[in-house]
Amino acid sequence: AAQKRKGDFIGGLIALHIVGVIPLIFLLGQHVAMFSYWLPFYSLLKPFAIPTSITTGSQSFFTNVLPASSMSWTFVNTIWGPLTIILNGDLLAILAIIGVSYKFGDKIVRALHKLPHLRLGDFIDLFLLLAILVSGFLATHHLPTPDIATYRLVLGTHILLAETLVAYLPFSKFWHFVFGYWYGKLHEWYDIKFNRGSL
Repeated sequence: AAQKRKGDFIGGLIALHIVGVIPLIFLLGQHVAMFSYWLPFYSLLKPFAIPTSITTGSQSFFTNVLPASSMSWTFVNTIWGPLTIILNGDLLAILAIIGVSYKFGDKIVRALHKLPHLRLGDFIDLFLLLAILVSGFLATHHLPTPDIATYRLVLGTHILLAETLVAYLPFSKFWHFVFGYWYGKLHEWYDIKFNRGSL
């Protein structure tokens, strides 16, 4: 893909997966807190948690409630130091949304030109991922309105969509990228180490 379809490589692999979705899923501060609740050993990653933004995170909720003159902005202090400018949830989410939108648009163009190798599942995968990213971004910033009922609805939608994607994952192309490749590498290691008599 890097040689033949540079746009697909940059938009799909780098913006969507490597820079966007993977750090968001595993290192975003809210996700680290949630995973640590279910898997206590995950709390070891707390020092590496990516903040929501480069400034203190609670202002967005109060932006519509308090006058702008009463707001004070403090830059977060994390282990990432100056890298926080790019390693923050807002920027990563926007990059991932751009990457998913690019992939979704590419699939639509390919469908309009009746190109081969398109499945309905491709659209379902990308639609779910885009909806998860947008609802997570909205929930983080207490949008579209800053009241608690809307926040719970948007956050609940985000969680429900993420659970739907996890349930759908084994039947999608994401299975190969997320699990198939790494499972194959573990199987190769096991086969070489134990089945071929090296031990």
